[in-house]
Amino acid sequence: MHRLTISRLFLGLFLIVTIVFAITAYRLVLTHLPEFLSVFIFWLLAFFKMLYDASARVYLVVNRAIAWLTSATANWEFAIQYVIPAEQDSATEQAINSIFDVFPKARLWQDDATQKIVHAPGFTVRIKLLHDVSLEESEPPTTNLFLDLTDMNVSYRYTEKTLFKKIAPLLEKLSRNINAEWTKYTLRIKYDGANPFFGLYVKKLPPHQVAKFHCELFEIVGSERDSVTVGKEETIIITTSITSLLALSQKYLSLSSSSSG
Repeated sequence: MHRLTISRLFLGLFLIVTIVFAITAYRLVLTHLPEFLSVFIFWLLAFFKMLYDASARVYLVVNRAIAWLTSATANWEFAIQYVIPAEQDSATEQAINSIFDVFPKARLWQDDATQKIVHAPGFTVRIKLLHDVSLEESEPPTTNLFLDLTDMNVSYRYTEKTLFKKIAPLLEKLSRNINAEWTKYTLRIKYDGANPFFGLYVKKLPPHQVAKFHCELFEIVGSERDSVTVGKEETIIITTSITSLLALSQKYLSLSSSSSG
């Protein structure tokens, strides 16, 4: 009975001390609330900044959110080169027909011997056919068909829609209709501001101190070895297959976390 009384006494004293401490701490917090919040926010931001600098995944998530909220836009320039047999004179018409098949509302703006210009929804296509005469008699002459897609200002929110609803169907149609011996795709993305990928490679340097910067990466997609160049204000993707082009474009334009390596 005596031990039980002492236990209850200590428990009561502990509860009283705890209540007094809680009340004192509560009053102290209320009294110095601005200072307390300032210190809390400071350390919270410091911790977040540490994660932002140390983790590529956090860096990409933050920049992806900013790009989505601000609806950041970029200018796309897309060049296609087809090496075709010299006798394939109908390649230009096949390219134009492919564009009209995918985009029925497209319009032919220019049709002369120098080039063809087709305006499709969201971009303009310039088509040129050039014949190369080989200096070696043993080498047959080759013909190059060039398609340049310009005037493409794409919002971050519509990146994947532009890739898979516009670009991909057109490339697939062109690939089926043009009997190319070799194909090269070059996608150049110019940003209104800084390249969102830029900070991944020069995090330790303030952006205004970097006058020029180019980082060339080699990506393996399937059996293809493709080139990706990251600059201060642009990204360039060069590949020879549609599959690689779409995969790398989605990775480097959508700021996919997988691109962090």
